[in-house]
Amino acid sequence: MTNNNIKTFTKFAVATSGVVFGLAALEVPAKAAVFNLGSLSNDGTSLVQAGADAGNGNLDFFNFTLDDDIDNINDWLNITTFDAPGDPEIGLYDSNGLLVAFDDDGDIGFDSMLSFGDADPLADTTGTDGDIADSGEDGTLLAGDYTLAVGHWQTVFTTNINDISVGNGFVGEYEVTITNFNGDIQSTPEPTSILGFLAMGAFGWLSGLKRKLKGE
Repeated sequence: MTNNNIKTFTKFAVATSGVVFGLAALEVPAKAAVFNLGSLSNDGTSLVQAGADAGNGNLDFFNFTLDDDIDNINDWLNITTFDAPGDPEIGLYDSNGLLVAFDDDGDIGFDSMLSFGDADPLADTTGTDGDIADSGEDGTLLAGDYTLAVGHWQTVFTTNINDISVGNGFVGEYEVTITNFNGDIQSTPEPTSILGFLAMGAFGWLSGLKRKLKGE
């Protein structure tokens, strides 16, 4: 599978916005694909990125920036692998290269899912489907730079990103879907809407004043 964003390394560094995880000491995997996704949209629009060749001793890394905190009220973040012919596992690391959460088989079949924020509608919101990750089961999340690592079954997502132990199975071509929603921002009226509201209020006040002047 060809992708212009893929870079192959024997020893490598994963770079995010203003952050570099030094992985020079990492001897495995022998190569890795690194995707820099930038800042996530916060309107619930899914960012879909094709993977490369996770598995067979390889890892895929997806770097992204979360601009706003994920709480347990209106905000949520969902990360899901999709349509993988193999058995992918995923681990999320923060800007210090420390493990935040990991999952195996949290979505349909052998696909995996991470869910942050209780309002996540893409996870199991009722908590009754044992095959699907529960909404918000991975807790809350602070704004910042993150790296999602994707490997095959039996990949061990250790506390430090430098020490990941890679599974040797084959994942094959797959997709990662990252969906972020910030309810606080989306519910805030746009500046034009606020101005329109103020204009309507002023119009009503002027109309009332005219009626008073006419003695109505």
